[in-house]
Amino acid sequence: MDVLVQTDEECLRNPEAKGKGCFQYDSKDGLPTNTKAVQKSLEKGFDEDKILQLLEHYHSDCIAPTSSCRDMGAVAKILYALLARHGTPKAFPKIWWFMADSSLAGQVATDILTRTMQSNLAECAPPSNAQIEEEKMALSNFFALRVRNGTLTAETPSSVELSDLAYFYAAIRGAAKEPGSVEVVHISMEEQDKEDVVLDPLLKRFQASQRQGDLAQSIRLGKEYAQALGYPSGVIGANARVGPSSFSGRMAFLHELALLHEMAGDFGDAATTYRKLPNGQVPPILRDHRDFRVQVEGVIRTEERSGNCGGVVAERLLEIDRSAYGTKRLTDAGYDLPRLYRGAIVTMNRDAGSDEIARAISRGPGSLREKAIERLRRVGPEDWARRVYAIPGLIDVEQRASLPIVLKKIGEATAKNKVVLLVGMGVLTRRPDKDPCKKSRSRPLESGELFGCGGPYTRQIRALGRSCETKFKADEADTLAKTVLKQLKDEDINVRTAAVWVLGGLASPVAKGDLEKLARVAESDLAECEKQSAAEEKCLAQRAIATEVKMAVDRLAEFAGTKRRHEPNEGCE
Repeated sequence: MDVLVQTDEECLRNPEAKGKGCFQYDSKDGLPTNTKAVQKSLEKGFDEDKILQLLEHYHSDCIAPTSSCRDMGAVAKILYALLARHGTPKAFPKIWWFMADSSLAGQVATDILTRTMQSNLAECAPPSNAQIEEEKMALSNFFALRVRNGTLTAETPSSVELSDLAYFYAAIRGAAKEPGSVEVVHISMEEQDKEDVVLDPLLKRFQASQRQGDLAQSIRLGKEYAQALGYPSGVIGANARVGPSSFSGRMAFLHELALLHEMAGDFGDAATTYRKLPNGQVPPILRDHRDFRVQVEGVIRTEERSGNCGGVVAERLLEIDRSAYGTKRLTDAGYDLPRLYRGAIVTMNRDAGSDEIARAISRGPGSLREKAIERLRRVGPEDWARRVYAIPGLIDVEQRASLPIVLKKIGEATAKNKVVLLVGMGVLTRRPDKDPCKKSRSRPLESGELFGCGGPYTRQIRALGRSCETKFKADEADTLAKTVLKQLKDEDINVRTAAVWVLGGLASPVAKGDLEKLARVAESDLAECEKQSAAEEKCLAQRAIATEVKMAVDRLAEFAGTKRRHEPNEGCE
């Protein structure tokens, strides 16, 4: 098919344009004047070859700054959108070529892969009673870790906890290593300059193969370059660079290599590569929540295409989204979602590290210590509560019903996990700025706030204040505030800061006096800290609690009507 891509004037002057793919443009602003018509006509009789031919013309002739058809970019977006909705895997060689110039092309490939996954889901079933009993027997040497009198101690799980944990372990039997498992080796820029003498030619050969749309050749050359980077045992990179040879550039390459494997149908290699992307070890300034989502989505897609539903139960519990990659697949298959999260929470505090876990086990029941230590050496820390975001997950799924468990666990948690429990509870119970039971022109809180500030991923929790039916009532807020006030005496300043944030969110007058007293103390502590140290980073914790308590006091005053209302802080500075 001939393709003509011209401006309005050129298109209308050309008598051969009719029926030959001539899209009309407004030459003044470079936008299509008939985008809806173009989209409608193409969707009416979707022709993948036609779409790819037009995009090939765009990428071949319209990218250069001197090109006369640069304004085709607007229609290219329409073509990509159509390809994303209706395209098939046979388009992947061309899409791989287009990815060299367009980030849209990579998203299109992901959309096609997502649709293909959803239409080819293998059978998925929750664990059987026999599998649960088998796991329960294997857990005879497992200890739950709880803080008792300020010390992390190993205890035998209760029968209910053991049952829930066995259910969780039976459900995740096919689980592989946590995404982000490859080691990162940071080197100096001088060392990397020497490495680049060898690496740059390999990268250029890989990039040249991409423009040929040859998936097999690109995979071969991509593997060669990846191995030169130290993959799969590690990844070498310096931080203070930009471009393909920078650390972030090399992470982008590994993302592309994983996607390339997936487009070629090499689902095993793709899953392995996705899992090894080292997001968790990337310096914070280079870390991107979107990268982690892409990584987890890739793991889920490729394991599902391999028929390994059980291998991604843990990743689905992250609830990356509430459709294709979330827990819906599990609930539709009959899994007991609250029980999965409760089971994972039995492993709370196992993020303390192997040495601290071993010391806690040494303080546990004598008859099981040796076997528990052997289990620790064999299977590792088993910190599934952290890995699957079990605490915010349970709060989101169980809503009000999660509060008794959360309050109980606060009394057993390390300082780090107390913060997780408090903030999760605070997100759930936060009083919305607008009363959802009163008619208002402003949109109510629909989906809650995001949990997990500063981590590789933010786990959404649906707030009770999202509707009148679920609203956390004033008497409930008063009762909870009385309990949370006890955490203001915790020896850890981060726990106290989290408790202040919860109290500010509840906006209960019960906390007014204690918060006002703490505000004076916090200001005094901050002034003393700044007086003793000129280094700003030395007083970060004192500054955080002083700021948070001031905001909490102000918020209580706003709801009491003694201070002008403003939009509340969402706790994610």
